[in-house]
Amino acid sequence: DRTVQVAVQQAGIPLWEAVRMASLNPARMLGLDQVLGSIEPGKRADLLLLDQALQVRACFLAGQEQAVKKNPPGTVQRTGNPRR
Repeated sequence: DRTVQVAVQQAGIPLWEAVRMASLNPARMLGLDQVLGSIEPGKRADLLLLDQALQVRACFLAGQEQAVKKNPPGTVQRTGNPRR
């Protein structure tokens, strides 16, 4: 979330492009873009739901909602036991 915030709010990058830079591009670099990096049928449903201020409101790992604990400004910590 922080990477997307900085890209949009400080660098002026469009939101769609910042999200792609933080998701699909890294998945491609790691050779994981067939299962991660975008929302498509058959891919793992790891998602962050952001509000208009680009703050995390919900986190889903493998389609299961996870508890989100707010940490110092701009960071979040996942809690719970996601299925991998």
